[in-house]
Amino acid sequence: YKVLALLDPIDEEQETADVYIHVTYIKKWDICAGDAILKSLGGQLTTLRGEQIDYSGTEGNNGGLLASIKTDHKAL
Repeated sequence: YKVLALLDPIDEEQETADVYIHVTYIKKWDICAGDAILKSLGGQLTTLRGEQIDYSGTEGNNGGLLASIKTDHKAL
């Protein structure tokens, strides 16, 4: 698995990525903390359609997700 380049890893052999795509169902509580951290660092996390994740209502996110940092999120 690749890790978003949010923090500089201590291990120089650790691979990093600026984009992460998740296409299956995921529970919102599994992504909310990462979303907050990503946003605080200038990144974005949306559904695959570019919509903000709505953390109210149902417990799951069926729209997949796209997380990015250091890139044009809308272009993706």
